[in-house]
This record gives sequence, structure tokens and C-alpha cells, in this order.
Amino acid sequence: MSNVFQRWLLYWHALFHRRFAAWLWQRVTLDDIPGRAAQLSYYFLLSLFPLLIFFSALLGYFFAAETRIEQRLLEYMGSAMPRAAFEVVKAATDDLLKTTGGGKLSFGLLLALWMASAGMEAVIEGLNVAYQVGEARPWWKRRLVALGLTVAVALLTGCAFGLALVGGWGGRFVLDLIGFSDIWSPLWRASQAIASILALLAAISLVYFAGPNLRARRRSQVILPGAVVALAGWLTASAGLRLYIDYFSTFGRTYGSLGAVIALLLWLYLTGAALLLGAEINSGIQVRLYEKPQ
Repeated sequence: MSNVFQRWLLYWHALFHRRFAAWLWQRVTLDDIPGRAAQLSYYFLLSLFPLLIFFSALLGYFFAAETRIEQRLLEYMGSAMPRAAFEVVKAATDDLLKTTGGGKLSFGLLLALWMASAGMEAVIEGLNVAYQVGEARPWWKRRLVALGLTVAVALLTGCAFGLALVGGWGGRFVLDLIGFSDIWSPLWRASQAIASILALLAAISLVYFAGPNLRARRRSQVILPGAVVALAGWLTASAGLRLYIDYFSTFGRTYGSLGAVIALLLWLYLTGAALLLGAEINSGIQVRLYEKPQ
């Protein structure tokens, strides 16, 4: 326990060093994080709808007692997205779910794995740049890593969605069974939210751990600080973007019907930017603590 505390204390001192912010800004500029985030938003857009089909089918298979599983999944996603962007996702997903019929699980699995693994390869390339390492793995090994990460991240994200979708029903059942529903219900909801956040944090941490080509520096690899910053930054940026577009934006007047699509792309852009920024922070802490003379 003391070793963990000491390590986090080192992380804290490195992150808030007087020169760290200037170093981070320089790396963000040199590594072209805005441009790479725009590239990731394209891949995220291609993989979003197949993944939604797969998630809805998978959750519907495991939680057959739950009705309207697709709509509840979309409503959960909509809480983190701008309303205009959510309407685009909802309309497209409803149409796809109607046309895929009974084979939507296999269709969604095959297409989502292929599209999302291509997106994951773009993420891996961005992480290599952030960690300042070259890609020495052969293409087939890199694709296998991308496929494995895609499946693992999908499962962890599915766990987060599952906790949000059916955790409330399970909590009410348990609390009613033991007779403490009035007392412990708020605590259960808080535990449910924390568990969902931890599942997302685990997904980001796994990408940071296995994605970049850091085999030679695996023992000293820094993961959690950047993952925490990435998740917190993504949640904050998503909430801010939702507030701005829903109440202050002129996208509708400027772009017309394309405003909703632009809002969706902007949200995906912020997602990629948060992921890459967390990797840059991890890289900076690692360099300062382990790869420079004290």
C-alpha cells in the first residue's frame, strides 16, 4: 500500500512540476494532436453504428427480460452527447436495427470488429507518437493487437452499459429483498455509477497498456494518471459541448440540417483528443521519472 502511495506521490509531483505544462504544450504541438484527433473522429464515426448494433444485440441476448433494450442503450449514450448529435445517432441506429433483423448480432460483430479494429490501429499509431516510439511490430501482429483491444474494450464498455441499464433493476430487487430500499437506494445508485466509471477507466488503461509498442519499457510504463485525465477530460468536454450546443450554439442557423452531423463529429473529435492527451501525459510523467537523470 505504501509503494502505491509513493508512486502516486511521484506522479503528482511530476504532473504539477513547473515545467510540465510547457513541455506538454510543446509535445501536443509537435505530435499534431489536433490533426490526429480529427483522424480518429473519422474512424470512430465509421465504427460507431456497427458497434451500437452489436451492443444492443449482445445486451438483449444477456438481458432478455429487459424490454426496449436498444432504446435504453441510446438514451444512456444520449446523456453524454449533444442533443443534436444524439438525434443523428438515434435515427441512423433505429433504421439499421429495423433492416438487420434477426442476423444483427453476426452482422454487427463482423462489421464492428473490422471497422473498429481499423480505428484501433489509428489509435495505436497515435499512442506510438505520444510515447515517442516507432512501430516495429509486423502488420499482422499489430492487427491482432488491434482486434484484441477492440474486443476487450467492447466488453468493458458493454459492462459499463449493462451496469447502467440493468443495475437499477437489480439494485431495487436486492434492496427490496432485504428491506432496506429506502435507506440504501441512493448508495446503490452511487455504487452503480462508480462501477460504470471504473469499467470505462479500465478500458482506457488497457488501450494505454497494450496499444503502444513499449515492450522495452513495459516495467516503467505509466498508465493510470493519463487514463484518469483522459476520462475526466472526456466527461467534462462532453458535458460542456452538450451545454454549449443545446443552449448557445448557432450550428442550426449556420449549417442547417448538417449542424447535427457536425455536432456528432465534434463530439467524436473531443473523444479522440482526450485519449491522445492522456497518452501524452503518461509519456511526460514516464520521461520525467524514469528516463532522465534526477
